[in-house]
Amino acid sequence: MSSTNTSERDIEQRLEEHFADALERITSLSLQINNASNLIDMLSIAVQQARELLSGDRALIYQFLPDGDGVVMAESVGEGWRAILGELIGDPCFPRKYAQLYQEGRCHAIEDTHIQQMQPYRDWE
Repeated sequence: MSSTNTSERDIEQRLEEHFADALERITSLSLQINNASNLIDMLSIAVQQARELLSGDRALIYQFLPDGDGVVMAESVGEGWRAILGELIGDPCFPRKYAQLYQEGRCHAIEDTHIQQMQPYRDWE
């Protein structure tokens, strides 16, 4: 048996395990959200699970306000980080035109800010 076939089988097995784990997490999340008694509990469950799934320091749900500012509606934050739940955020680096583009579904994700150079005030148009 060649090492290529074994390697391919190992990869397939790991992928199957990964997808099974992801499906289990999504099912658990769905049940928890379904059992939540109010919107705030639903949002709290969602950010907690998202932070765990992504192994991040923080996950939050941000609500845009009509004036372009926003407020942190739900947050899960790791140990050693300051919570910002409920804080009003007026971000001069996120002008109204960018907020509108974001609300229309246009966004950009940066996987690792230590590797990829960030460009402030990037023109998304």
